[in-house]
Amino acid sequence: MNKNPIIVVDDDTEDLELMQEAFADLNIESEIIVFNNGFKFLDFVKGMKNKIFFILCDIDMSEIDGLALKKRIYEDEELRLK
Repeated sequence: MNKNPIIVVDDDTEDLELMQEAFADLNIESEIIVFNNGFKFLDFVKGMKNKIFFILCDIDMSEIDGLALKKRIYEDEELRLK
């Protein structure tokens, strides 16, 4: 089991449910952490000690879109290394 989590960021609850079902059907053993808001994701990740295995992020979100979120991660060296 990979000890690093998979993080899903999407503001559409139906899409989040579908992704969680897909991960369950695939027997993914990594912890799945879900955020419905990019800013909540950023706050959480800044406080994380361990690395992230995978981030799955929606591009079209209302408060901060996926491309802007990616840009913030790449511009912050600490976040980029996680």
